[in-house]
Amino acid sequence: MAHLLSYIGDFLLLVNLILSILIRPKNRTIVFFIIYQFCIFMVQTAGTILSTIGERNLFLSHYYFVGQFLLLSLFYYSLLNTGQKRIILLAQPAVLIPLAIQYTVSPDVYWKFNHLEILLTAFPIIAFAAFHFYNQLDGPKQFHLINLSIMMYLFGSTVLFLAGNTVNLMVNDRARICWDLNSILYILFQLCVLHELRVTYLKRPMPQHEAGR
Repeated sequence: MAHLLSYIGDFLLLVNLILSILIRPKNRTIVFFIIYQFCIFMVQTAGTILSTIGERNLFLSHYYFVGQFLLLSLFYYSLLNTGQKRIILLAQPAVLIPLAIQYTVSPDVYWKFNHLEILLTAFPIIAFAAFHFYNQLDGPKQFHLINLSIMMYLFGSTVLFLAGNTVNLMVNDRARICWDLNSILYILFQLCVLHELRVTYLKRPMPQHEAGR
């Protein structure tokens, strides 16, 4: 069941990537989001390949979390106001420097779920999403559904990933439930992205000068 749900999430991610390319986005905000989706797809594909051939793939989680932090920071940097942009800039060294120190002092953490990394990379993005949600209360609803789904997915998956090392000690049934829930959250996230792409871009009428191209 866990593998099936994971494959469904990866399939939806691929569909969203293809649709994103087809809409030929010119807005740099959506371009940043597409780059994020592409990088996550590559990491997850590499993880699936390594798992299939019986190799360890847990180390890829570090590229997933740090890459997600950096790329979604760019996404929100293009959305938020000037004061909030400064917070994003300050968050970069505040997250990356402690992680660099940790990996230097304890390199063995590279082969397991890193609780500090999960916390440091996820909660700033949740905060950025909350900033954007607040800004939209009396402003245009730009990337509203994507933003809301990022906030919900990261909060839920962070709780599950923080239990990652503990889950490995659980009986198989309880571990499966935990990872199934994470996969379901990811599927819902990708469905929200698909809906926003469809409604915002695919149903938008083409400008008159582009219609004849």
